[in-house]
Amino acid sequence: MKINSLLPKGINKIIAKKQRNKLRVVIRCHKKLKAQGRLFLIAKLKDTLSDEKFKRINKKSSKTLFGASSVNPSLVVSQYLYKSLLVTTRFNKAILYSIGSGNPIRYPLPLEWIEALEKEGYRVDRLSCKIQWISILFVYFCFGIYRALGLLKSTIIIRIRPANELVSPAAYFNNLTYDNVQLPLDHKDVKNILTWYAQWNGRNKKIKNLQHNVKNFNETKFDDFSVSYVPITQLNMGSLKALFVFLNWLIKALLICVKDIMLFRWWTFLLFEQFVQAAILRYSTQNMVAADYLLHHNEVFYRPIWTYEVEKRNARVILYFYSTNNTQSFKNINGYPDVGNILKLSTWPLVLVWDKYQEQYVKRLFHSYGVIEIVGQIWFSSNPVINIDMDFKKKIVVGVFDVHPHRTSWFCSMGGPDDYYDSKVAIQFLKDIKKVLGEYSLVSLHKRKRNNPYLHKKYKLFLRTFYSENNISINPDLSAYSLIEKVDLVISMPFTSTGIIANYQNKPSIYYDPFGDIQKDDIAAHGIPVVNGIKELQLWVQSYIKQNNKLEDNTL
Repeated sequence: MKINSLLPKGINKIIAKKQRNKLRVVIRCHKKLKAQGRLFLIAKLKDTLSDEKFKRINKKSSKTLFGASSVNPSLVVSQYLYKSLLVTTRFNKAILYSIGSGNPIRYPLPLEWIEALEKEGYRVDRLSCKIQWISILFVYFCFGIYRALGLLKSTIIIRIRPANELVSPAAYFNNLTYDNVQLPLDHKDVKNILTWYAQWNGRNKKIKNLQHNVKNFNETKFDDFSVSYVPITQLNMGSLKALFVFLNWLIKALLICVKDIMLFRWWTFLLFEQFVQAAILRYSTQNMVAADYLLHHNEVFYRPIWTYEVEKRNARVILYFYSTNNTQSFKNINGYPDVGNILKLSTWPLVLVWDKYQEQYVKRLFHSYGVIEIVGQIWFSSNPVINIDMDFKKKIVVGVFDVHPHRTSWFCSMGGPDDYYDSKVAIQFLKDIKKVLGEYSLVSLHKRKRNNPYLHKKYKLFLRTFYSENNISINPDLSAYSLIEKVDLVISMPFTSTGIIANYQNKPSIYYDPFGDIQKDDIAAHGIPVVNGIKELQLWVQSYIKQNNKLEDNTL
């Protein structure tokens, strides 16, 4: 139940009006920064805050709490702070509102970050920031207690999955959704992370048990692999002896909390839930620890403390990129903008990438890495229920993949250093494609990103006029891989992974930029040709038709 539903209507109206007024200020500020060429401001600010070394943490942190991650505890704290507080629209809006209104910044921040902001010339409401900061620390600490109690429940009472039923060794896949684990009886055409792992040459060949965190998922099998729901947050200790060792640690940890609250060591409370999860995997029996732990690049900013513990117990910790859409800014005529490296805190022992371009990306931007392995395309999600069964009578079929523009309020709140993915570019991208393909009677299959509640209204209205007999909308839940298998050509908006997937399938593929803002030699293209403007697009389509002798079905 939402808190707003418990409040009187009059109070709700006042709150809603205040929020709308703040949002207007945020939008106006964003437009002003764009006009001044200063959209990079928030990215620069995040970069400045991430430079904070937190030297006191390295000197005063507890090895009992940090465990295997105590080699560099300040880096762990910096990563967690970045993930929890900076990679959010709330932070972006707080900064934009402060700049636009002239009011001081009000946002939960540690003292070190408050001082860094003030040094940069920002006004900060110290009292408000401290109150919000203490509130967050309290919530995080309580969640850690809740996690510890949950462990006791799962070990003593429920025993969701007794240790003697686990099949070792196992691979654990963190933070997945239902589309990542769907496996019908005929799974041969399913391209998700589980089936990818099963055919990966670098996997542990002894692993036949695949575990994940997707709720309401029935245990299933494919080939000689078993797939089961065993969330890492609900593991039991495996034995009463391991449980008592954990309880001994928990008592020590709570005593350290009593001491640290008097010494203002805030990181103890910020990370307490993380400490509990790490201790569970530190003290549980060996058969409760998987051989491989796979985390995808959405988790790149923070390497969980528990991963250090399982690595110490000889498990592999693997970060994999299921996409090649880089987070850095586009190259311009002056080179790559220096807007800060948001990945410079990332540190992983094994990183799986698609190709040499992504390998260089990791080498250039990550704080540290152990081994980088090029493995080709990594499948991630697939909906086997959805398929394409259409007869296009020997016409050339083109797969079209764009990046949907967000509505203005959400786009501004994202605080990105670029404004390329706006409704103007997305609409012109589709207009040009419709015009050129229509001239030669080609069929386009347009697949948007998965359904998004923040879609721009102009874009939604345009789509009503875009679709026709030869311009067909494809269910967004269909995997890009499956659609590309059905088409002859692929046109993508820079720089989505679909262009590279098409390349792996030996389908002609380009990135199309309607206004010529994208540089042809931008390394984010991964070697895929960049086509600028409608004339270049016409030449590319003509070239394909001529080379493939398609003149009988398509008129030049």
